[in-house]
Formats: sequence, C-alpha cells, structure tokens
Amino acid sequence: MTWTQAPLLPTALLAAIAGAARGQDTLFSIEGAGAGDRLGLSVAAFPDLDGDGWREIAVGEPLHDGPNGSNSGRARLLSGRSGAVIWNWDGEGPMDQFGQVIQDAFDLDGDGVHDVAITAAHYPAGAFNGRVYLYSGATGLLLHAWTGENAGDFFNFSRGVAGG
Repeated sequence: MTWTQAPLLPTALLAAIAGAARGQDTLFSIEGAGAGDRLGLSVAAFPDLDGDGWREIAVGEPLHDGPNGSNSGRARLLSGRSGAVIWNWDGEGPMDQFGQVIQDAFDLDGDGVHDVAITAAHYPAGAFNGRVYLYSGATGLLLHAWTGENAGDFFNFSRGVAGG
C-alpha cells in the first residue's frame, strides 16, 4: 500500500485487523492506482465474508480517478487472508469522492452476511448532496442508496456511527 498521508496508522491497522495476525507481521500490502488517491483514508474491518475463516478489510480511495471521472473514488473489499480483491466498487461520477468513509453495516438484508456502507459526500459533482451506498457483503451488489435532499447537504455518516 502506498501512503501519502498518515502512513503509520493505516499500515498498523491493516496488520492488526486481518484474520489470525500475530504480533507485527505484515500479512500483505496493496498499492494505490496513483499518487494522491488517498488510499486508506478509510479502513474498516469486517467478519469473514468469503468463508475462508479470516476477517476481511475494506479500504477507500476517494481521490482515485476511476472509470467515471476524476476523483470519482473507489472502495475495495480485500481478503484478510491474502489481500486479494473480493469486491471493487467505483464512484458514479467525477468529484464524488466515493470511499471517504466505509463501515460495517451488519446484516441489513438478512442473508446472514454483513453488508458494506460506503459514502460519497461530494455526490453529484457541483451540487454536493452526498450519497450513502449499501452493498451486499455476500454478492457485492448495490442494495440501496440514500441521497441528500438538497445541494450542499454533504449527506454522509461519520466513522463509527453505522457500526455502533
């Protein structure tokens, strides 16, 4: 993982929250797509979602220039065992900054697997209503999205609120 800001905290979090990590061993590392993408601005731990017995890790990259434009953002759910990408989600449009906050949403769809909540506070570009997305932890599919009612709402949630 390439860190441009606060390199010690996110690196320590990745080592500490993965599956059966022991001590300070590095289990894996990931690289951001580009300098300044802010990979790791948001990091969240999840219970085992893929059935391998290891906890998973989600990371946000809100300034990633994705397929939907500059600073559209991205979030990835990674295997705690290997670091392999389980699910990859991209922001909807330029400047959305999707992936600013990622949170365990527990099992909101009742399928027995925890779900993933991800914010895009700058959605849509220029209006900044904000949007919160809920994805299935089992399938990676979008379950629901909530959008701020007014321009400038920056509808979002804070780290730790959704997960209690």
